[in-house]
Amino acid sequence: MADTALDQRPEHQRQAARPSWVVRPAAAFVGPLCVVLVLAALVALWTAGAVPALTQPIVLGYLVLGVLLPGIAVHRSLRGVQRTWAADLTLGGVTGLALQLAAWLLYSLAHAQSLLWTWPIVVLAVVAVLPTRRRVLARPPERWSALMTASVTVAIGMQLLHLFRSTVARYPLTDPAAQVYMDLFWHMGLIHEAKREFPLIAPQAIDSGPVLYHWFSDADMAATSLVTGATVPDLVITLWPAYLSVLAIVSIAALAQHVSRRRSSVPVAAALAAVTITIGPMTDWARTHDYLTALSPSQVYSVPILVGVVMVLTSILRGERRPGTWAALVLVSLAMAGAKASAPGTVAAGLALALLATLFLRRQRLLVGGLLLGYLAESYLASKLVAGGSGGSGLQLLSVVSLTGSYRAVNPGYHFSDSTGPVLDLLVSGTPVGPLFLLGALTLVVLILCRVLLGVAPLVEPRLRRDPVAWLLCGICGSATAAVLLIAHAGYSELYFAYGATPFGIVAGAWWLGELIDGDARAARFAGAWALVGAALAGAFDWVQVPTGGESPETRVLTAYVALAVAGLLLALWFAVVAWRRNRRSARHRDAGRRAALIALSIWVGSIAVSGPWMAVTEPVAQPTRTDTTAAVATASAWIRDNTPRDALFTSNWHCETYEAVQCPSRVWWASGLAGRRMLIEGWSYTPQSAHAPFFDPALLEINQRAYILPNEADLDVLRGRGVEYLVAIKNPTHYVSPQLATLTDKVYDNGVIAVYRIR
Repeated sequence: MADTALDQRPEHQRQAARPSWVVRPAAAFVGPLCVVLVLAALVALWTAGAVPALTQPIVLGYLVLGVLLPGIAVHRSLRGVQRTWAADLTLGGVTGLALQLAAWLLYSLAHAQSLLWTWPIVVLAVVAVLPTRRRVLARPPERWSALMTASVTVAIGMQLLHLFRSTVARYPLTDPAAQVYMDLFWHMGLIHEAKREFPLIAPQAIDSGPVLYHWFSDADMAATSLVTGATVPDLVITLWPAYLSVLAIVSIAALAQHVSRRRSSVPVAAALAAVTITIGPMTDWARTHDYLTALSPSQVYSVPILVGVVMVLTSILRGERRPGTWAALVLVSLAMAGAKASAPGTVAAGLALALLATLFLRRQRLLVGGLLLGYLAESYLASKLVAGGSGGSGLQLLSVVSLTGSYRAVNPGYHFSDSTGPVLDLLVSGTPVGPLFLLGALTLVVLILCRVLLGVAPLVEPRLRRDPVAWLLCGICGSATAAVLLIAHAGYSELYFAYGATPFGIVAGAWWLGELIDGDARAARFAGAWALVGAALAGAFDWVQVPTGGESPETRVLTAYVALAVAGLLLALWFAVVAWRRNRRSARHRDAGRRAALIALSIWVGSIAVSGPWMAVTEPVAQPTRTDTTAAVATASAWIRDNTPRDALFTSNWHCETYEAVQCPSRVWWASGLAGRRMLIEGWSYTPQSAHAPFFDPALLEINQRAYILPNEADLDVLRGRGVEYLVAIKNPTHYVSPQLATLTDKVYDNGVIAVYRIR
């Protein structure tokens, strides 16, 4: 395949010269149809999640008219209309989230949360009187083609289907006995707290001090709940992640077109962004690819905001430096500061690599250096004020591999706290295959980072190497790769670096593929054929799975790691050959390098993209786990919400997932989360003073527990002096509650498992 084509004009010029009747009639019909389909999918998901029928239009109307519309108006007022509706929706959606956060903050400081519904009206009224209102009403000059719109719609549909199967069906709110992922209770507690006042204190242990967690997502849901009246569980599990998933998919596709300046990048980005990866040679890695997991509200919230930040940075790096552009960057960057702990640092890492590139390119050095200093300062301040979460982290090479069932099959006695060496146990020695085990583990990390590693594009493609934006994307993806390789966290939170970088690997991959094809129809068909080969290979590998722990002999697992090691060596060799030939001066070598790069990249993209339709057909619907204790907790929470003051202070005798102790996995948050009440002592694992550490006040904990086991007036007086009005107790073999407690207090509720006592 030669580098030449019949029509050698750039793609955007060929598209602009195409007769309007080729694109516009189809786009004019497909666009509105796709909007209707997305709205129907949202309604179907929310209905399946048992969201009340009246709540659905109220929430949808508020998100569109009360968040998205003011965001678009303000962003257009600052920068003017964008080239496409997708870019307008992305930047308007992100700006709307930032404005809603600012409005919540101001109204909370004024103790006027009941008037929060007025903030969109105020914003739109201000924009209406500004001299920039004419550009606010302008239409984007470019319309997406039918293929572009349809591909993004399909990607959204697959993501919403995955959200239903993995989360909504697993945690049905209509079933009180169905267990809910415990970290969601933590977020629910913060949402209830954000509805009460600002600054936030940790409602799970009110004496632990202000919240240092990345809580902006919780404040956003609190604002939505205050305006619409939607319940907190409905927002956390169903309403809110669905809306943000739609915004995330649209934003990734819009960024792909924005950085590449190619319309053909949109369908590729949509295919890569569609859904979690569910097939491959190591299927026990599938769940680690879910970069839009609803089980982490802060992760879902951070994706579109990060994309918006990079989109504005791209415009600045390419010459748009009006005051309004800088104002827009500051606004969305402030929203990013508390969205996710890893977010500001990854942007700073991207700018650091871009600065290094500009030193060689000899342009924009002061601009990129200034931006880098700004984001380093933001990252530092955010880590101190609103974006904690590093507790329990250390350094260990390839610690993340221990998450897989295949590793646990080889090392069944593994425990995180026992593995303290610089390299994960058994990777270098201790198995019959020796260092090949390490190489196999490295190849596993390549699989988990299969989309992130597309960010290496400027290292291979000469055309991208001259653009600082490509190095920005490469730096974001490279820092995420380093974090996954080197950080060890008991909860495997290093994966969030990969999740945050996934959109930018997707964009870099779509950009890279577009540069290789460059509008050549023959090259596009060639790439499509090899993408089908990649899809077939991925599907075939799914039939040759490595069994998870306990399902196969150790030798079979080790053999699979050896095979992965060999595959990894071949992959590295291919990459080296492609990079070498693509960058030779000889036209023959460059052409051969282009062909090799196109084959490799097409296979890579095809093997990833096939997960979308594969998931849609084969992914099972997650089933809820039901227990009597969960049902008792749900009914007790409902009683507490309906029969106790909203600002009442509670305490509890149930803190630990295992046995009760001063130091334990303390992640029991149902009273603060489901019931929405402040707690003197509940779960302390994520609190500022006791994150992954013993409870900060052992004497108070002892008094608290003794009030249940050996109740006496002195201990109850201490609790009363702390402001406690109610004691909530679980009664089971590991949590004894003395009958004497009912004589010293008023028992106001008891369902046999959970009891509530009011202090006299």
